[in-house]
Amino acid sequence: MRTPWLLAGVSLVLAATHALPSGRADEATTPAASAPTSAPAPAGPPTPRPNRVRVDHHAADAAPTLGPASAAVTVELFIVPGAANSRAPFELLRDLQQAHPSRLRLVVRPLGRDRINAAEAALEAQAQGRFFTFFELLGKQRGVSLSRDRLAQLAAQVGMDVDRLHAAWADDRHDATLASNEGRRMRLHAGSPPDALFAGQPTPRPLSSLTREELEELYQAAYTRAVSADPAAGTEPDPDARPDLLLVPGPIDDDAAVGVDEPGRLLRRPLPLDRWPSVGPDSAPATIAVLCNLRRASCQRQLALATAMRAVFEDQLRVVWGPAFDLDGDDAAELTLLHDAALCGHSLGVGWTWVEQALTATQRRRGDDSVAAEIEAVRTSTEVDPAAFASCRARRAGASAWVVASQRAAGVTVAPTVIVGGRAYPGGVADARMLQMLVEDELAPGALAPR
Repeated sequence: MRTPWLLAGVSLVLAATHALPSGRADEATTPAASAPTSAPAPAGPPTPRPNRVRVDHHAADAAPTLGPASAAVTVELFIVPGAANSRAPFELLRDLQQAHPSRLRLVVRPLGRDRINAAEAALEAQAQGRFFTFFELLGKQRGVSLSRDRLAQLAAQVGMDVDRLHAAWADDRHDATLASNEGRRMRLHAGSPPDALFAGQPTPRPLSSLTREELEELYQAAYTRAVSADPAAGTEPDPDARPDLLLVPGPIDDDAAVGVDEPGRLLRRPLPLDRWPSVGPDSAPATIAVLCNLRRASCQRQLALATAMRAVFEDQLRVVWGPAFDLDGDDAAELTLLHDAALCGHSLGVGWTWVEQALTATQRRRGDDSVAAEIEAVRTSTEVDPAAFASCRARRAGASAWVVASQRAAGVTVAPTVIVGGRAYPGGVADARMLQMLVEDELAPGALAPR
């Protein structure tokens, strides 16, 4: 059986033969400035007050809303501005809110989809305090191409600052809000737009097929739930409970593996995730760790599923990659070199970019390509300094083999393995919905102390 000592020695010899000289330095400076304050002007006779014009403004990230925040029922409407099927559902829900002005709040969450210009114009209308008048005018356009020129004409009709609208298109200032709305739609399991959630609950059928009477019934049911909520009635979820999921794992790399642990088993010890390539804030409350072999398609699939969750949970989620491969395989020495290089990429500040480029290189790889050529191609594409890279590889030769050995001690026995909340899922997961539910469980409120 090969040991990390042997693999480290092989890696050291091979890495030393590919050292290249060069250097690079980056600098950053932060200017500081201060301005003196002027003395107050002497008192004088009062001057006439100028005429003042009220200019409505809303924060860029404030969702268009009808109704008070204290309303018992909140309805979230996910809708594509300018789409033909958007007008009727919006008008029905607007009328429903007007029928219950103090008890129902309607929150509109515009989506871009195939009408990105109209969606950005709608959000700019919100920033200028003209959302609902602009949206209603937009819904009346039939058989008209909603070009930027046409949208600017509509904006002028409702009193918007057209120059600000063009600036919004130019700098994509509302892209983050559109992405956030789409992520929220997915996170709350809403259907394709237009769709609505009544107090967080989806409608029984597509929103476009519901009548005014059916929407009224949905509101009444949500209101009844809100006013009759009783802590003793068992309506609060158990913070210690884990979801009752039927987890279907993905395929593992070793077809001969036996005795694979059941999914969801706690690791025997924590893993040093902060030392591996990642995407997302370090302070994120939830982490998905994907331990896999960069040469395998299973690795690319599990990483794709994990990174897709970033669009759903945004800054609440961090995705980490760690090496995992068979230390006893015939290609163990080559894989150690490959994964050592990825860890050095992380040390030199391009960790996640290196992982992405390595997966791309694997797709393009031909059978006769050497591991040295593969590594050099990734180094070139990530613009890593060759001398610093060669030094790191020589200094950390065999590091990935030691990482894999430490994973085994923690309870990770196969590749790929996905870890969420300190629990290992050998083979990863079969689809994104399963992974989303695991992250939702990790983010759910929990007990901080024994009750």
